[in-house]
Amino acid sequence: MSFGAVILAGGQSSRMGQDKAFVMLHGKYLLQAQIEIVRAAGFSEILISGRPGVDYSAFGLPVLLDHAQVRRAKFRQRLRHGRAGNLFRLHGNKCPPL
Repeated sequence: MSFGAVILAGGQSSRMGQDKAFVMLHGKYLLQAQIEIVRAAGFSEILISGRPGVDYSAFGLPVLLDHAQVRRAKFRQRLRHGRAGNLFRLHGNKCPPL
């Protein structure tokens, strides 16, 4: 059985005042640390759910633009048509400690 992961990185980070995905933690972006955790866990497909207007190309993964009104529909569509048979969502503020 294969599993895919969607890392939710499209939040506004309004309380923090800066995009959490691009906060440096131990010499790497928080989003990069999450990607490494998901890869190490063996997920076969990894997607970033990101905010429109933000460049996530440095991470080398497909990006689903996070328009709040269609987010769930996109997850369901990706689950039905993606390579992975199951989908795991990783929330940015739920990252395990490094």
